[in-house]
Amino acid sequence: QLNGHDYQQWLARIEDEHNNLRAVWEWAITHQEYELAMRLGCGLYHFWVRKGYEGEGQERMTALLPLVRDYPPSPVLARYLFVAAVLIDFHTGDRNRSKVIYEESVRVCRAIGDELKLAHPLNRLGGFAYTRGDYITWAANLAEAQECRHRHCDLWGYALVHGHTGRELAGLGRIHEGRAACEEALTLQRQMGDTWGTVVTLQNFGEVALMAGEWDEAEALLLESLTLSQTLKDNYLVALTEYLLGRVAIECNELDHAEVLLCNALQTMVELTNRQYTIEILAAMAALALRKTQAIHALLLAGVVKHHCQIDGIVMPPIKQAQFDRLLACACEQIPAEVATNPQLKGETMTLAEAVALAI
Repeated sequence: QLNGHDYQQWLARIEDEHNNLRAVWEWAITHQEYELAMRLGCGLYHFWVRKGYEGEGQERMTALLPLVRDYPPSPVLARYLFVAAVLIDFHTGDRNRSKVIYEESVRVCRAIGDELKLAHPLNRLGGFAYTRGDYITWAANLAEAQECRHRHCDLWGYALVHGHTGRELAGLGRIHEGRAACEEALTLQRQMGDTWGTVVTLQNFGEVALMAGEWDEAEALLLESLTLSQTLKDNYLVALTEYLLGRVAIECNELDHAEVLLCNALQTMVELTNRQYTIEILAAMAALALRKTQAIHALLLAGVVKHHCQIDGIVMPPIKQAQFDRLLACACEQIPAEVATNPQLKGETMTLAEAVALAI
């Protein structure tokens, strides 16, 4: 229900019962009813992520890991391991730890022969490989996951992942293939009446258009995404779309508008404790500072981004890396060489919280 058409109503109902559900969790742990805790945590995943309780969810699910270490393979265990890994991945940025848990989820899925569940950790491991620059593993995992979905007629999952794939292909410079993937995904989602999936693919498609330098097309796609996101009252989707629209506004030299959009997006992502997009928005703010001829500020934020990407083991895809390198080069050209190094080094010592306070 939390991933269906009426999910906002269900989120509101869970919010009303949240303290009772916390009590159920504590009871389950105290009485060693760990399967109940696993089921409850998986059921609450979308609520935790979309309502700003991602940190709480990550702590609860992580604390459960050693308690179920010796559980025999089962569908419940496979799903639990996947959700726990996702929460660690996005909340803490500890991708090495999450990778181990994704791999365990894959092992359990293969042991029980559940291909539909297998597709999920395969995709995440593919995404992990993509962010490490291992595009061969990314492609292999993606192909196996999508074949699993195809065999079991999971059209919803296939379309959603296909849209993400379009963005990833574009990041490798394969713009035409990325565009085709997003177009196919969007067509399928509109046919299914999947508003949530349509929003996500419009975002992916908008980013493909951004990477292709098609500002008008990107804006049109993202404005539709924003309207639908607001209709769904989904703060995460609204913030992600605002971030992408902020990047479009920078390219169109609408700098005041870009600043408003990026600040709104950053505040929401901080509230939702989403580390990945906090870093990405700070990178966009560095580009905005450069457009405002604030080279020192741009280099400071770029230093933050570079440092935290290194902490999380993130390798930018070629197109984004080229954009980031151009940002650094242009900023360094605007100030004396002996001055340019200092703000970057200072940025590399800052926490994300310090960088956010500086940016906002």
